[in-house]
Amino acid sequence: MSREFVVCGLCGGEGKHVAPGIDAGGLSREDLDNDPEFAEAYMRGDYDVPCVRCKGLRVIRADDAELLEQASVERANDRRTAAREDGDVEGYLTAGDERWQG
Repeated sequence: MSREFVVCGLCGGEGKHVAPGIDAGGLSREDLDNDPEFAEAYMRGDYDVPCVRCKGLRVIRADDAELLEQASVERANDRRTAAREDGDVEGYLTAGDERWQG
C-alpha cells in the first residue's frame, strides 16, 4: 500500500463540509435573503460537519481515492433507484451529493 496521500476531493482539503440535510436540496439567494440569521450561521460554518470521506483529516491515501470515488458513485446510484421507486423527487435530485454516506 502506498504511503502517498492526496487532498480529499469531497471537502477540498477543508476537513469539513455543510451537513447535506441543510443544503443538499439547493439553497437559493432568496432562501438566504429571507432568513438573515440562517444565512449568517450558514456562512459562519455553524452547519458544518466533519467530512464523511476523509473523516476530517483533509487527505486520503492515494490508493484509496479511486476506490472511494467508485463506491460513492455506486451508493448514489442505489439512492437514486430507491428514491425513484419511492416517488421521492427531492431524494432523487440529491442522490448524487457525496456527503450522503451510508
